[in-house]
Amino acid sequence: MSKRIRLTARQLKIGQELPWDVMDQSGNLLLSRGYLITRESQIGSLLERGLYADAEDYLGSPDASPLGDETHYDPFWLWDKVQGKLARFLRAPSADASCADQAMEISSLIQVLCERSPDMALAAMMLMDQKSYPVIHCMHVAVLADLTARRMHWTEDRRATTCCAALTMNIAMIELQALLFNQSTPVTAEQRGQIESHPERAEAMLRMAGITDEVWLRAVREHHESPDGKGYPAGLQSPSEEALLLRTADILSAKVSPRGTRRPMPSIGAVRALYLQEGSGEANPFSSVMIKEIGIYPPGTFVKLENGEIGVVQRRGDTANAPLVASLLTPQGMPLVEPVHRDTQKPGLAISAVMPRDNLMLRFNINRIWKT
Repeated sequence: MSKRIRLTARQLKIGQELPWDVMDQSGNLLLSRGYLITRESQIGSLLERGLYADAEDYLGSPDASPLGDETHYDPFWLWDKVQGKLARFLRAPSADASCADQAMEISSLIQVLCERSPDMALAAMMLMDQKSYPVIHCMHVAVLADLTARRMHWTEDRRATTCCAALTMNIAMIELQALLFNQSTPVTAEQRGQIESHPERAEAMLRMAGITDEVWLRAVREHHESPDGKGYPAGLQSPSEEALLLRTADILSAKVSPRGTRRPMPSIGAVRALYLQEGSGEANPFSSVMIKEIGIYPPGTFVKLENGEIGVVQRRGDTANAPLVASLLTPQGMPLVEPVHRDTQKPGLAISAVMPRDNLMLRFNINRIWKT
């Protein structure tokens, strides 16, 4: 069987004929060479299934270089599709060889989002619906891990494996997480036992489902281990790099995400807490890199500027403390007809305070801010 190249949304273009046959993971033909894609929903449907081209055909075509036009897909549509697909997968993982394929497909979609819409993916952590917290949390960890791994120049295959581990690390406690989301009473001894054993139980579930990638399985087993030996379940002092990256992303995601009766920690406080908890030395090199990658004020953070305007961080800037902001309210608290884009590096436009979302009487269209 000839080698196949996995395709992403960047290789597909609305209004352009396909230069190669497109197949699914099993080699079944989906679209023939010359097919004209006319809608972005077609691209999304193909991405959901996983799409491939014959390596020789792909490398010999004039479109072997990735296409980068952002108009070819809708990141919010893709985010929702990934969430739905992951929810179904975590509820009922396949007990055969297709389990790894399903996880890898979802991982590939996460990587498309991180490559093409990293600011939107980070904003989604802060702004989008958290009702399906067990599913959303795994997506957040996968996004943070992939963005950090990209910054550290990990290979695509290594990032894909780490992303799969992030998506499946809590597969043994999905129901318990859903229960704890709205639980106002302290965790019981029985629940604590389930929490502390879930990494090993998750590994066992994945092995039974046919996962054989030892890097993936080790990352799941060790994602709560700590270099100081105070983690669980085994108290290891040398977890794998993949596991330590997941631990770091897990900590940050849990701090900035709301959970039922608990308000989210402001982003600047979450970043500071991560730095104090994990440090930035050899024991955990990922915390400082992650902070540099997302910034002190990640996209989706509500802020007040020196000029009195209130807005939401739209994109990361050149430095961690100077992002680009979409102002939404005037200094008098009146809604702006259109968001006004502000570069907080400029005089008079620096961020003066982080504003809790709950304190703002504010409505805005998330699509208009992150699709422009």
